[in-house]
Amino acid sequence: MSSSDLKPVELAYADIERVLARLNRIADDKRTAFKARLKHLQRLGFPAGANTGTGKRAVYDADMLFQLVMAVELIQCGLPPKLIVTVLKDNWQATQHGLLFAMVSDELFERLAPFFESPDLAWIIQPEALRELSTEGVGEFDYKEAVSIKPVSDLSDYFVKQREWGIVVGDGHRHIVLHLRELAGRLFRELDAVRPDITGGDVVYEFLARFEHHQERMRELSAIFDKKLTSPEGEPPQASKPKSQKRSPTLFERMASLSKDGGGDQSANDQEPRDEVKRGNS
Repeated sequence: MSSSDLKPVELAYADIERVLARLNRIADDKRTAFKARLKHLQRLGFPAGANTGTGKRAVYDADMLFQLVMAVELIQCGLPPKLIVTVLKDNWQATQHGLLFAMVSDELFERLAPFFESPDLAWIIQPEALRELSTEGVGEFDYKEAVSIKPVSDLSDYFVKQREWGIVVGDGHRHIVLHLRELAGRLFRELDAVRPDITGGDVVYEFLARFEHHQERMRELSAIFDKKLTSPEGEPPQASKPKSQKRSPTLFERMASLSKDGGGDQSANDQEPRDEVKRGNS
């Protein structure tokens, strides 16, 4: 099974707006005002690829959908749009990973996830909406790596220990905490109501593809860095014959292996991981 086997998630702006309106219980007579909030984010270039210009239809994928879901959650918390865009852009990779492992079923999480102890994850940040008025002022790197992803069961311990770690922005008594697993489950229900042809499994698989791409890129960069470290100073790295190495299976390969039960129709088996994901969030 590879990323080429997956059905891409493609949503129109109207789909996105309907899903977000349902998710946030927006009244029908307030939809125009709600659309204006979304358009404000679009004018700020968020998410990337949404502001296509006049007459050109934007196509939203699963990643863009979740960027807007998170942005609206932070609007609900009272943060200004410009700060929301900064926070999410500077921390989207960590947010992606947290969302991915919060989406999958418990069984799939146990077999795939090396990063977290539980799929019941929280997204945490110490916001400072008045930063520009503070004695420190606004800095370019204020919100870099400002998001933490923690199991919900560890939150009490996290709030205590962060005092020892130090805080770059915000204050230790002020947090925004978003329950990712609950949020993803609610989103999948509303998405199913608006676009029943798109399953939670389709969304998870698209996130897996992005995660695999990132992991592969990190392996490539690590190999380049290691080669430079081991090469004599001032000399180019010596070419060597590639050694036969047994690589670790990718997440896609591990998911495919879960569907094998000793025979039978392979095409039917390939659907099992996707069904498992969907059941885990129904």
